[in-house]
Amino acid sequence: GLLSEATFGDPARQRTDMYDAAILITNLAPDDPGEMIGVLEAVRAKPVGGLLIAARSLSPAVAGLLHANSVPGRFPIVVVKTPVHGQRGAIDDLAVLTGGRPFLKEAGDSLRRFFSNDFGQARTAWVTRQQFGLIGGQGDPQAVRRHTETLRGSHRSAGDKDARRDSLQRLGTLQGTSATLWIGANSDLEAKNRLAAAGRAAQTLRLALRDGVVPGGGVALLHGQDAMSERLKSSGDEMEEAALRIVIDALRAPAEALLINCGYEPAPVIAGIRRRGAPTGYDVIAGCFGDMHAMGLVDPARVVATAARTAVRGAALALTIDVIVHTRTTEVSTSPE
Repeated sequence: GLLSEATFGDPARQRTDMYDAAILITNLAPDDPGEMIGVLEAVRAKPVGGLLIAARSLSPAVAGLLHANSVPGRFPIVVVKTPVHGQRGAIDDLAVLTGGRPFLKEAGDSLRRFFSNDFGQARTAWVTRQQFGLIGGQGDPQAVRRHTETLRGSHRSAGDKDARRDSLQRLGTLQGTSATLWIGANSDLEAKNRLAAAGRAAQTLRLALRDGVVPGGGVALLHGQDAMSERLKSSGDEMEEAALRIVIDALRAPAEALLINCGYEPAPVIAGIRRRGAPTGYDVIAGCFGDMHAMGLVDPARVVATAARTAVRGAALALTIDVIVHTRTTEVSTSPE
């Protein structure tokens, strides 16, 4: 968000908009107005509609210089704070997206050696008291694609949940798609529950968009029994056969539990699903068979694959240890991941 009140273009609207904006990207903390003279001269020589500076902090003297050179509505100059959490990653993303050169404290950079081609650019930049955003970054499209693929690889290989979330947020920033959910409620507790539900729904939708969907209601796992049964027939190893039987039973369990919970006898329904083949399933509310995709009853492929891997790990664990400790109350996860 906004770093200095002195550079806020329109206090009444609590927002500043710039078109064809030049962007200075740094994690430095300019405290000498002399550092910014070259930057101001360089930006005046470019056909741009404003200057957005992303910096770590700003001295009052530098803020005063920028405010004196800012012309609200014609050539605004706005300073925002470089994100503290994941700062280097955010700076790299911003540089790739806008085509600018980041000036880094770690590299010994100085704004006294700033040139006009060091600016990034965007068609539109906006700033509020809490946030800032860019539309139409002018970075090299091939560089953006390469950077995006690198982030996707980091997300796939990340073992830590926080690291996956951070890489996912960075991917969303680079791909330029966002949405705002306004959540209301009659009490703080209800609002908190709705917010948590909305977060889970957004995460599930994100997984579905990235990895695709499969028939829901346990149908995808149920149809996976056929492949496991074929493998069981061809297996000659006693330990492998035992593991495969455990997995086959686990693949049936979700659909069976859903049917029992809804008051159905599972055996005939599951037989009907297997007889009709994929992607046929059973709508427990309507009480009929049908194409699960057409009925909108789907699950994110990532969630189903994770459940299957968990079943396999459980089977492997049971076969390799002598004692299993089962907790009286099973922990239930509400996270789509």
